[in-house]
Amino acid sequence: KKAQSEILKLSRVVEQSPVLIVITDTEGNIEYGNPKLFESTGYSKEELLGKNPSILSAGEKIENKYKDLWETIKSGKEWTGEFHNKKKNGELYWEHAFISPIFNEAKEITHFLGIKEDITERKKLDQELISAKEKAEEADHLKTAFLTNMSHEIRTPLNAVLGFSELLARKNITDAEKSKFADYIRINGESLAKIIDDIIDISKLNSKQLAITKSSFNLNNLLNELFNYYSSLLVQKSKKHIKLVLEFPQTVGDNFYINSDEQRLKQILNNLLSNAVKYTEKGSITYGYKLSKGQLHFFV
Repeated sequence: KKAQSEILKLSRVVEQSPVLIVITDTEGNIEYGNPKLFESTGYSKEELLGKNPSILSAGEKIENKYKDLWETIKSGKEWTGEFHNKKKNGELYWEHAFISPIFNEAKEITHFLGIKEDITERKKLDQELISAKEKAEEADHLKTAFLTNMSHEIRTPLNAVLGFSELLARKNITDAEKSKFADYIRINGESLAKIIDDIIDISKLNSKQLAITKSSFNLNNLLNELFNYYSSLLVQKSKKHIKLVLEFPQTVGDNFYINSDEQRLKQILNNLLSNAVKYTEKGSITYGYKLSKGQLHFFV
């Protein structure tokens, strides 16, 4: 009676276990599976009994893993590892398996016991952590590259401001030279202010505090302001041979007002024109906008 009670208790433990339990013969054919096995895989008892557990494989080439598994358990040792399997409905899942031999009284292997746990969610979490780590490392790398680049970008106009300020302080310069040096200082000062604004904006973007403020403003005045600035910049960079062209529909007139964020629009066009000036060695730079079906299309 005590033995029967013990057997019944152990049977209930196996039947009600939250993990997958499989018992195979020495050839690997399934002789027993607990309810959790059939529930998790979607296969019925009739579909799995007598079959090899490889029926659950996702089909990946892992011959070395199976070779190591069989060599280990046939030598009487325990094996542990992971499998990428496929349910009856085609859904893929990961399981962690602990497989050990079962011996009779003569110390002969009669069966193999597999205790398996579905670790799909854990795998997803691990992958998310790896991805997050990679993104953090990439962000750190980009931040370092950004700071290095910004250091160069800031130093260039700052050196120009300091250099032309020193020239402006000399006593033997002409009024024309004073005016030219003052223009260079103004242009590089504005360039420096623009870079600082960009850095502040990037900080706001990272903290999700960048706000869009719309208002009504004269678009053509904005484009003409950029024209004057970049015309002077081309002269300063000894690119007087490059022609700067501003194009917009003549039908709109000089007083063409739009409702948008003037500062952000100027910032976008500034960045595009800045690159155009930097990388254009000959020819011309044309920028402006077109009207099409009630929409504005800007171009550089």
